[in-house]
Amino acid sequence: MVLKVPRTRDGGFYPVLLNVLRDGDEEHGKLIFSLYKKGLTTEQVSDVYQEIYGNDYSKQQISYLMKDSREEVSVWLNRRLDTHYLVLYIDTTFVHTRRDKTVSKEGYYTILGIKEDGSREVLSIVNHPTEGATLWQLELNSLQKRGVQSVGLIVSDGLASIENAIAKSFPNAQHQLCVVHIKRTIL
Repeated sequence: MVLKVPRTRDGGFYPVLLNVLRDGDEEHGKLIFSLYKKGLTTEQVSDVYQEIYGNDYSKQQISYLMKDSREEVSVWLNRRLDTHYLVLYIDTTFVHTRRDKTVSKEGYYTILGIKEDGSREVLSIVNHPTEGATLWQLELNSLQKRGVQSVGLIVSDGLASIENAIAKSFPNAQHQLCVVHIKRTIL
């Protein structure tokens, strides 16, 4: 059998079919990433992919493909921040989280900053199994490493010893309990 490989005028080889396959793989990867980013579980992403393309991706394959998204999250969590924020709102939300075939409620520490121009920015969302003042101090120190030098006011819940953590990280910042906690204290 004699194969005639198509070549360009300068003797190069341009595999058109491979480009089509590569573009298809990129399209599939974008779809999987988009679905996962929207909050679908790896199993749900696999089901949608099966419906659309008729091919089966396992939950493990989807999880492996999402390693790129973890890198993007890491870059976002380590980005440089402004040097000053008027207000920081800090709070922990407990969400059911799967780890090693078990599900438990874990804390997601969220920090929202208000800039000088009044715009808002999510500064950080990180996961810790529990909530505590020591962990909050760790997260506030992380903000300092990312460029935050001063904060006017920090609003938090009534967590025990949170004032000490705030004072150690941002000694010049004022501290205030959120409105819900102030009302509870008054009542």
